[in-house]
Amino acid sequence: FIASAGLIVASSDEEIDDKELELIMNNLAETQMFPMTFIEEINKSDDVIGIFNESIVKVLEDDPMMREGMFRYMIDLVMVDKRLKKEEIELLYMIGENSFGYSHKEVAIMLAEMVQTHFQPSVYELN
Repeated sequence: FIASAGLIVASSDEEIDDKELELIMNNLAETQMFPMTFIEEINKSDDVIGIFNESIVKVLEDDPMMREGMFRYMIDLVMVDKRLKKEEIELLYMIGENSFGYSHKEVAIMLAEMVQTHFQPSVYELN
């Protein structure tokens, strides 16, 4: 889940930022000896979305309480580069509603909470 979700979210704005990659790697390092190799293998597969969907089902079958943490990880990935883009927000709504079963309002609340507590815009982006 960590790698496939990371690849999907990080590439939603057409570029994988170093901070996004670092967050993915740090999370993967807890379970993978060679996290970059693991990411590359998943990225080379022709079915990153299929791997993502399958991993959600498997994780939630084992522990349904992981749903919120998994979705918040995806929100963290969007926010780590301190730039919120329309494509990323739209993707989070789609995944939150379709893959995790949240309502539109629930996704909005989680996004608002994460923005309120963690988002600090880059001063350089304000120019």
